[in-house]
Amino acid sequence: MTVSSEAAAAYLWGHLASAELVGSSSANGRLPVVCELVTRSYSAAIPWRQILPVQQEIRDQTSVSAEQAPLWALERIEDPLLAQLHELRDLDEGWDGEEAAKPTDDAIREASYFARLLGGAASDAEVTLHVDGSVILDFGDAGSVRFKGDGQAIYAFEGFGHGIVPFDGFIVPREIRVALES
Repeated sequence: MTVSSEAAAAYLWGHLASAELVGSSSANGRLPVVCELVTRSYSAAIPWRQILPVQQEIRDQTSVSAEQAPLWALERIEDPLLAQLHELRDLDEGWDGEEAAKPTDDAIREASYFARLLGGAASDAEVTLHVDGSVILDFGDAGSVRFKGDGQAIYAFEGFGHGIVPFDGFIVPREIRVALES
């Protein structure tokens, strides 16, 4: 089944309208939304629509290339941390000048999920690496959280102890949340 770009856009717009995003105002706590047509530079790609809050600066963008970053809807406080995590993908084996393992994609992905969940606390985190390829989010003297890419978070926080907890990428484990909130 082939769906035209117009039909897909109409479906998306209808979905947004039903969610009470369209026609909202800052008076009722929701941002008004505008829809802008953006054409990708991929040869087989169909035009797609970029949804942006009205208060956000809207820039013209008709293609995505290595020189021009994709247009993002809103800048979030965790974006600089996410950018640092993304840059880890460019490191190779021996990044430390010796025999350190290349950071694993799964560890980077888990740390990125965690960074998105942090919100404002992301500004307190610093990205570091372990020689085994795992990614560490360091919160200074407070503690750290380490991701190996195995669905677990290894944490150590001053005054809260240390341990290993499951991490599914959707919620910050209780033990870590409590330590970060203090």
